[in-house]
Amino acid sequence: MQCILCNSKDVKIHFSRSDVYYFLCHTCKLIFMDPSKHPDLSCCEARYKLHKNDPFDEGYKNFLMELASPCFGLVDKGSKCLDYGCGPEKVMQTIFNEKGYSMESYDPCFYPELVSGCYDLITCNEVFEHFALPAVEGKRLFGLLKENGVLAIGTKMWNSKTDFKTWHYLTDPTHVSMYNRQTLVYLGDLFGLKMVKFYGDRIAILKKDSKTDG
Repeated sequence: MQCILCNSKDVKIHFSRSDVYYFLCHTCKLIFMDPSKHPDLSCCEARYKLHKNDPFDEGYKNFLMELASPCFGLVDKGSKCLDYGCGPEKVMQTIFNEKGYSMESYDPCFYPELVSGCYDLITCNEVFEHFALPAVEGKRLFGLLKENGVLAIGTKMWNSKTDFKTWHYLTDPTHVSMYNRQTLVYLGDLFGLKMVKFYGDRIAILKKDSKTDG
């Protein structure tokens, strides 16, 4: 077994849950589900349709604002923005539009047509944990950023106090890759993005280094 992100062989079984093994990479600190147990696309789509992405749900909009709010001070209203992995409803796009920003939405299941070009800002809320191959999918995503572009990631990060046996994040079988702060810094460095700031244990803001082409 080797890490699905950094290819390190310093990987060990970290825990099991519902007869599924999860591995920890001691190099980049990614925790990932046994790849042989990954749900197929139809199972993932069925699960995503259960998510409560109601555009009229103020609680859900407030949840998205945790990621959106730090972005408003980093890009101007003439910026080209993208919500990557928006789900069945374009709620993040609505939030940005209401603030005077232009934003497009992409989702491989629900809105698979991605407008070509590069973006000043990409938001990814509750997306990275679904990446079966974080390096491959991350390279594609980061390649959509302009020089000095901002990537805003919302994903629950594990830490030394996380109880994996009871962690609610793992009740979703489509969550196959779990990150901590060190993992996200590694992932950014891999593609020329520098960490700007962490907000709590869920939000990470990165910026593309102008000296690299991603």
